[in-house]
Amino acid sequence: MKTLMPYEKRWIAKRLKIYSIKYAEIYNEVYDHMVSACEHKRQSGDNRPILSLFQEAMDQDIGSHKGIAWMTEEREALLKEHLLTALKQEFKSYFDSAKILWACAAYVAYFTAMQSLQLDLRWHLIVLAGVLALPFCYLLVVGTKNGYFRTITHKRKTSLVNTLMIRLTQPAALGFYAGFFSIPQLLTLFTSDSETGTQLTKGFVHFLGHPGMSVLITVALIYVASFVKIVNTDYRRLIAHV
Repeated sequence: MKTLMPYEKRWIAKRLKIYSIKYAEIYNEVYDHMVSACEHKRQSGDNRPILSLFQEAMDQDIGSHKGIAWMTEEREALLKEHLLTALKQEFKSYFDSAKILWACAAYVAYFTAMQSLQLDLRWHLIVLAGVLALPFCYLLVVGTKNGYFRTITHKRKTSLVNTLMIRLTQPAALGFYAGFFSIPQLLTLFTSDSETGTQLTKGFVHFLGHPGMSVLITVALIYVASFVKIVNTDYRRLIAHV
């Protein structure tokens, strides 16, 4: 059985650089296919130089730059849909199953704690901001501890799975800042002479009060729990193939 020489495989890897493949998953798939396609041609008696074999396979099988762009777009859309669907299903499970008892317990515990401590209503926003930062922090810890971010730190291609998971940590936090206030306003929330802090306190936060803000915190905790579940299941399974 004829296989490519090591220098020919290195040539293929070097040649693929001109196609600017963005993600590790796409690069690995294209590289494996190109090696297999070129080896198949050699086994069929085609003894042309590796350049000719490569270019023919790239144009016919992959579709050159346009084909890689289409492949990347399709894979990104499919993977994004998969992760979003998994996250939504896990989130909804806390409202249509026995998990709702956990949500109720979290609400009661948080509401009772805030009432007992007699903290200002503005502290709810600080807690909410902290809770919404937990998904990114957890992903960072898991990814760093297990070497899942090696595609970024070792100068390899960026992983599509990592990119999408990082994006999933952002909507809730960005929505919080867009809906309530900006980061500078958060930093000045407790200053006595801050008009912004006064407006926030007398506005939305006072309207909801401790019960309403406790509901928001509980929903945020459910989102965090759902995200953690996805990290420990779908994410670990997908990143293992990169």
